[in-house]
Amino acid sequence: MHQFELVPHGWLSWDFSVVQGDSVVAEIEIPRWRKKDVLKVGGLHYAAYREGLIGGAFILALDTTQLARAERTNWISRSFTIKHGERTYRLRAAWFGSSFILMDNGKEVGSLVPRGIFTRKTSVSLPDELPLPVQMFVIWLTLYQREADASASAAM
Repeated sequence: MHQFELVPHGWLSWDFSVVQGDSVVAEIEIPRWRKKDVLKVGGLHYAAYREGLIGGAFILALDTTQLARAERTNWISRSFTIKHGERTYRLRAAWFGSSFILMDNGKEVGSLVPRGIFTRKTSVSLPDELPLPVQMFVIWLTLYQREADASASAAM
């Protein structure tokens, strides 16, 4: 099981470092006027994006190769079905708060839990069988959902 900490670059920043021990293993860049976000892993730049403007699947790609695909389980849900290779996972938000759980065949295999109420630092635990870029995609999906939740709260 990989253990990470997700650390924002600044108070208002949506860019994050993914840290394991004393090492930064990845960077997640989410530009404010984005078309594609960038996941920097092992010297490579992966694209993370949504196929459509309003709807559509979420994609992780390296150049033109699609590595993983995620779709919402329904249009209002805070959960995703993630496909990578022959495997299918379910990422779902906890009933309350900003925590997420990664499931494989109904069994919890990972979690993403904020370290406190007033921080965006997050403790991340993900299964070893997921390649590192796909693990970063899972983290990116939770950030995407948190940003959507924050936008929805601000609109009320």
